[in-house]
Amino acid sequence: MYVDCDKIFRVTIPAVKAAVAKELAEKHDMSEKDIAHALSVAQPAISKYLSRYALGRSDFETKIKSNPNYRKIISAVLSNDRRNSVARMIDSIASDRNVVKTAMKIIG
Repeated sequence: MYVDCDKIFRVTIPAVKAAVAKELAEKHDMSEKDIAHALSVAQPAISKYLSRYALGRSDFETKIKSNPNYRKIISAVLSNDRRNSVARMIDSIASDRNVVKTAMKIIG
């Protein structure tokens, strides 16, 4: 089966960022501007993530949050620890086999 990696990552990377943004906003009262800065995206992207919450699929969210790097991203952002690359950890989750398999089911 041929897999279009670009298509997969257009789903998984925003979904990871959306899950992180949602937790930072809801559980840690961070502003959209601060979340955008921490995730290196524009504030309107964070607004979109929070209003639509990428895909809204609990199975997808569970796969994302079960990755060990998910907690590391939250910790790095909250502690303003830039030694750990947030972008690299996001990419790691987005390319996780379980996350990709779930994304493939979603996009068909």
